[in-house]
Amino acid sequence: MPILALGISHRRAPVDLLERLAFADKDFVKAYRRGLDHGAIHEIAILSTCNRVEAYGSVSSYHAGFQALKTTLCESRDVSPDEIAEPLYSHYEEQAAEHLFTVAAGLDSMVLGEPQILSQVRDAHGRAEAEGASGPQLTALFHGAARAGRRVRRETAIGAAPDAFIEAGAGLAAETLGGLTDRRVLVVGAGQMSSLAVRHLRARGVGRVRVINRSVERARALAERTGAEHGALDALPQALARADLVVSATGSAGIVIHEQAMSDAIAGRTTPLFVLDLAVPRDVNPCAGSFPAFD
Repeated sequence: MPILALGISHRRAPVDLLERLAFADKDFVKAYRRGLDHGAIHEIAILSTCNRVEAYGSVSSYHAGFQALKTTLCESRDVSPDEIAEPLYSHYEEQAAEHLFTVAAGLDSMVLGEPQILSQVRDAHGRAEAEGASGPQLTALFHGAARAGRRVRRETAIGAAPDAFIEAGAGLAAETLGGLTDRRVLVVGAGQMSSLAVRHLRARGVGRVRVINRSVERARALAERTGAEHGALDALPQALARADLVVSATGSAGIVIHEQAMSDAIAGRTTPLFVLDLAVPRDVNPCAGSFPAFD
């Protein structure tokens, strides 16, 4: 059976559409059942990250597989086919394999070589395999892509910066704030991206760093590892008001930093507040971008 890849990424899709298409852990089971119910799909694996949602299938033919994979994505995320028609792309047979290899190597990422995508590719296949949705063809494809991704990182310098997204955002923050030395930092979230953020910003000479998270224990653990302060998420309003730079990277399914919280945080400020939202779906209400003291 030929392999077909169908997807949407940051290259052509707006953030709000990527947010709506993003899969939470609980969404995969029904999506795989729905996909395998189509006679044209024999195996399926879904890769859902901050910047892309892609379905890979072992299909009967291109046209039948295209419609079946497209229907599976749309019905699973309650998005109409018309909404994804323009940014949707497809790759068939050798081109599908080449695309996944490119993705796993970090060559199709928003920040070239970003390191998380390789583990996300492995996790996507592992999840599909656990649900009985991946068979020998997709297993061979994903294992090959993982090997290619590891080799690219081993033999080139493309993955040398494990905090590539943080580095790019910190550069923008430095331009806006006139440097990062002694700036007060608030990190919302306590996962891998938050940990990278704290370490990178520490290396750039920021001042006080505070980590807040829904789980106070996770916030405390990250704070103890990095010499930061910590607190619960209910401390967000006061923490926002005291920060110069905010990095938000939670795994929440909805908005964490609401419009009113941002409005209160910038009230009476005489210096800029830079907010770097690294989450998809977004943590920060996009209305905050229109505030006069907000960047």
